[in-house]
Amino acid sequence: MKHIKIYLTTLALVLSLIPFFSSCDKDKIDPPARIVDIDTIYTIKQLKDLTASNKPYTFQQNAVAYAVITMDESQGNIYKQLYVQDSTDAILLVFNAPTNLKVGDSVRIDLNGTTVEISHDAHQISTLSASKNISILAHKRFIEPEPVTLEQINSRRFNLRLVKVDGVEFRDDKEVVWGDHITYSTLKSLRDLFDCHEQTLKVLTSGHATFAARPLPQGNGSMIVIASIYNGTMQLLVRDINEVEMQGKRCDGSGGDEIIVLSETFETGQGKFTIFNKVGENTWTHNTTQKCMQMTKSSEANEDWLISPALDFSALTTEATLSFQHAIANIPETVSPEYMKTHHTVWLSTDYDSGDPTNASWTQILLSNSDLPSGTNWQMAPAVLPLPNSVLGKNKLHVAYKYTCNENESTAWRISNILIEGK
Repeated sequence: MKHIKIYLTTLALVLSLIPFFSSCDKDKIDPPARIVDIDTIYTIKQLKDLTASNKPYTFQQNAVAYAVITMDESQGNIYKQLYVQDSTDAILLVFNAPTNLKVGDSVRIDLNGTTVEISHDAHQISTLSASKNISILAHKRFIEPEPVTLEQINSRRFNLRLVKVDGVEFRDDKEVVWGDHITYSTLKSLRDLFDCHEQTLKVLTSGHATFAARPLPQGNGSMIVIASIYNGTMQLLVRDINEVEMQGKRCDGSGGDEIIVLSETFETGQGKFTIFNKVGENTWTHNTTQKCMQMTKSSEANEDWLISPALDFSALTTEATLSFQHAIANIPETVSPEYMKTHHTVWLSTDYDSGDPTNASWTQILLSNSDLPSGTNWQMAPAVLPLPNSVLGKNKLHVAYKYTCNENESTAWRISNILIEGK
């Protein structure tokens, strides 16, 4: 193939290759024009065609591809992987280490030294290094999901693509959660999804996903997912729990009464939660790397509150549940359950307004042993707390996380993915 030297503005080239991408970012990021030495530019369809004989193809020459990320690692549902699309097709990127790349990032993939192959029925580009092979050209170039039915996905025409399915529901079993967050078994993390036309598909959620411990929604509605074939089985991957909206009535006319009162991941900051530092110098801070709110160890006494915005339970009549993920550690020591229950507590108030929380009345929501993390590492553990029936039908309630320690002993506490829902 003839070697070509092309003088171009990278962003202009990308936009010409993927004209259907939509953007929420009005300020374009325009890298300066520069000289790029390449042998050729590949579309994703052309890359997949290289494996037509089911044999891997390794690039030993300069070549590039342009795409937009449609699923990233931020929610823990995939690891050292990214899904990407261009205007022709979609493919899986496999890396040698986790990345900080995000959904909507428009990227150039430098292919020299990488391998295009089929693994478990999925086309992928492997042996990738984020620092060596990926260049970010722009942010927030989001791709709109394609509206499809379960029957269309089962036809396998949408493998690795970002899609939206509507009119779907899980089995009516409120005890089932998204994934196996205890043993991390893949087989125990497959859930059956149905529509009202007797079509069904598997939904796979990693036990490490931030929402793995949350109960499956019991209503009917829509999901934005990645459709993927694995070892001959079609399955769906949720990239963000906030893209699941299933509060409608089920196919048999039942249900449809689930209500989400509060959903806060702490992915980008403290959200609408407020912080009150009652005692000590330490305070709640946002951990940008771990995407959580955090209290750190201290050599002095501390009392610190992390307080929700005012919550409206007026539409709830039968039940309300608070769930979240947290980690408590004092490495290398092990934190006992008794210490956790005393110094890492959850509270509910019906008369708190603002300011000093000790001026209001609070009722403690007790953590059971099954709601506690191991106390030995930073592995997040789920907590699911039924709220008292006294909150049903009420308005302007607050939930708070209270951290205390003394000058002789302290721990660190991380909290993420708070969800309050009910019926």
